[in-house]
Amino acid sequence: MCQRMREVAAFQVSLRERRGVLARWARGVLEDSRHAVVWVEMLEGGRTASGRARPAAAAHVTAVDWQGAKLVDVVVRLASTRSREVPEGACPRDAGVKALESALGGLRVLAWTQAQVSALTRRLDSVGCPLPLAVVSDLPGADWDGWQTSLRDRVAQWRGQLDPASGVLLPAWEPGRADRLWLLLARMAMSREFANSEETSAAS
Repeated sequence: MCQRMREVAAFQVSLRERRGVLARWARGVLEDSRHAVVWVEMLEGGRTASGRARPAAAAHVTAVDWQGAKLVDVVVRLASTRSREVPEGACPRDAGVKALESALGGLRVLAWTQAQVSALTRRLDSVGCPLPLAVVSDLPGADWDGWQTSLRDRVAQWRGQLDPASGVLLPAWEPGRADRLWLLLARMAMSREFANSEETSAAS
């Protein structure tokens, strides 16, 4: 038990150090005009009579630019017009892809996880509507051995909340929209650890 407590205490120290590193990293991300923050919600397509899950019926995509300004908010229909799972007002696939390409073309997409965007692009590919996006799979900076580097994992590391029973790092709460994800990055960028490190640098 004593050994376990020492391990948890050491982990907490490393998380405090990483919080400052991640704050500096987030500031760098939000100072880069090439980035767009994207959130993709895949809407389930229901099940067949035999109980087999159908492919996603639609996708709700929101995106903001590096300053948090809205780029796009669109629901793209992925299933046929006969599907009862497609939300009312969803736009046709080709129109949705055109809107996403117009908003995100040439930008580097920052998403909660790469898999979140891949789920959309794979589904569009399967229905003949490819959507080329420059997804940032290897996020720049703030990396060292042993740390997971997806945006979802970095948020969890920045929060640094541990399960009281096991000492395991708890997963981060999902923002659910691009503007909320951008706000979370902004909070990371301006967190106290970053401010303290700036003051230390200035003093030296």
